[in-house]
Amino acid sequence: MPLTPMQRDLFGRPSAKPALHTCREAIAPGTAWRRALRRRWGTLAAIMALVLAAGVAFQICARPQYQAEASVEPQVSPQAKPEMASLLPLPSTTAQELAARSVVAGAAQALRPQAAGLLPAPVRYPAWLARHWPLPPSRAERVAALRRHLRVASLPDSQVIQLSFTAPSPQLATAFVQQMIAAYDRRKAAEARSAALERVQFLSEQAGQARAAVVAATQEVTAVARQQGLSDPAHQMQVASQRWQQLAAAETSGEIAALQQTATIAQHASSGAADSSYATQGVPKDLLAQRATLAAEVEKLGEKYRPQALPLRQTRQQLASLDASLAALRREHREREHQALAAVEQQLHGLRAALARQRGTQMQLRTELARFDLAQRSLTARQQVYSGVLEQLQQAANAVGAAPPALLVSDPAAALPQPVSPRLASTLAAALLLGLALGLSAVWWQDRTDDRLRFPEAEEMGVPVADVLPRRSRHLDLRAAVAPVAQRCTTSLLLAQNESGVAIALVTSTGAGEGKSDLALEMAAQLAQQVPSVLLLDAHCARPALHERFHATVAPGLSELLTGQASVESVLHAEGNLHFIAAGRRSEVCLPLAAGAGNDLLRAARARFSWVIIDGPPVLTGPEASLWAALADCTLVVSHYGQTPASQLRRGLDVLEAAGGRNLALVVNRAPAKTCDPARPLWRLEAAAGAETAVMRMRA
Repeated sequence: MPLTPMQRDLFGRPSAKPALHTCREAIAPGTAWRRALRRRWGTLAAIMALVLAAGVAFQICARPQYQAEASVEPQVSPQAKPEMASLLPLPSTTAQELAARSVVAGAAQALRPQAAGLLPAPVRYPAWLARHWPLPPSRAERVAALRRHLRVASLPDSQVIQLSFTAPSPQLATAFVQQMIAAYDRRKAAEARSAALERVQFLSEQAGQARAAVVAATQEVTAVARQQGLSDPAHQMQVASQRWQQLAAAETSGEIAALQQTATIAQHASSGAADSSYATQGVPKDLLAQRATLAAEVEKLGEKYRPQALPLRQTRQQLASLDASLAALRREHREREHQALAAVEQQLHGLRAALARQRGTQMQLRTELARFDLAQRSLTARQQVYSGVLEQLQQAANAVGAAPPALLVSDPAAALPQPVSPRLASTLAAALLLGLALGLSAVWWQDRTDDRLRFPEAEEMGVPVADVLPRRSRHLDLRAAVAPVAQRCTTSLLLAQNESGVAIALVTSTGAGEGKSDLALEMAAQLAQQVPSVLLLDAHCARPALHERFHATVAPGLSELLTGQASVESVLHAEGNLHFIAAGRRSEVCLPLAAGAGNDLLRAARARFSWVIIDGPPVLTGPEASLWAALADCTLVVSHYGQTPASQLRRGLDVLEAAGGRNLALVVNRAPAKTCDPARPLWRLEAAAGAETAVMRMRA
């Protein structure tokens, strides 16, 4: 089945152009800010003025605050040892301790008569507000409020700590800083005293234990001495050593004598009587001399007498008798020598036994002496420990007394006579900056949330602006206000018709109340004055309005004509060259338009009338406007300046573009007079598809 002209027109066109908002150029942030400030400079100025007024009111009503400052350094006790100086607390730790709740509470307690003045109402005026300003009810909340007015900081690479406090008067600020330092010193002194007392108690216990240990060691030494009978162990050990040396020397002498005696006896035994030295030992010399004399006489008598001679014989007898006596003496001498050797050996044996006993005694004495010495050393060590504990106890007892201050005040507390807050210059500067920030934020927020159409955003929608209709004065007639804009649009349409055969124009909007019906009526009236015939269609079937202008009935009308329920002559109303078809009673004409009835109507109207002006429905209320835009040669979209949302307008233009609308243009209604430019160039239309065919058909 062949397609109808309407279906060929709808479905046989090339693909739609890209959405209009994709063709819109991005606005630079600087440009956006300049536009926002130009439009809303009043908001910025009002907010800045309000904030500055609030700053001035704050300066007048706020209670002045004075700041007192002091510099301190932590120090150690003078009684501390020099090596304890390295244990000086860190300035940051001391600063944290200074800002502790207990120190602040102690300073406030010391200023009890004036403590209420530390936290007055922050305002002086109005008096009723200052009088009824609620103060912190609890002590903890008051201390927390005081700590908010306090600043404690340690200087980098230094032991100096700076304190500052703000109060309603210089005297209160200075007194509070002084009391803070004093409270910290009292706290540290109490901590030192408590630690010293604990140390004294601990050292007292240690001293009692050390004294008990000394007593036990003394008793042990006494018991060892009493057990061994040692009055002076060192002297007794010396005497024992000397005794042992004497015994050892006597033993050595006895051994030597025994050896000598043994050697003599052995020598005499081996030599016998032949040895003259042995023969003379133990014999008196007179006997030896007498024997020698007798022997000499025997020799003389032997030479003189015969052997049997009596004198010789008597002399020999005497010699023999003397020899016997000498032999007896020698035997006695030998017996005495053996007895002497036996005595020496017996004495030597006794010495050796005594030496052995002395050695055992000495060993036992040495053992006992070592035990005694160990006990003596233990006693000495415990005495030294006891002495050291007593010395530490004395030092701890001395430390319990008056402790030195924990902080050395390098710069005493002092407050400037000028208040630190509020200051007029800083207050005004802060108010100016705050007002500027709030004003810019308000301008940005309004610009982001206010999407109403304005210039130059209207010119950046991706479609040309046909003309701008100024805001109508109260005394000016509506038609007289619309006439200049309609004249410019009519001129553009006539030029386009002469150049490319444009004959059908759709006037629509994105919402109701934009003024499209007035513009369509005025354009049709002006065209009727220039061309032989003009047809005005009221296509807004949901809310028809043009029939009242022609004093005609709403039905039958366009809806009945499209559905075949009425003929053209029954719905057509004429006033000179201007012909009008009302909307009709049916509000839904989508199906007849999609079926091709609208295309057939416009084709017949193109052949009969020079111009066809369609007062279409709003774009975003239904698909009818898109269907009419697809059939028209050009489309004028009317928008309300400062009321129509730009996003809504952009969406409507995208819908018309996607439906195949050609020659889209924007008419801005009710714009300020300053945005209306009489020298704005005319709207130039492109050649409509199928325009040559329409011209040829009109000529035939």
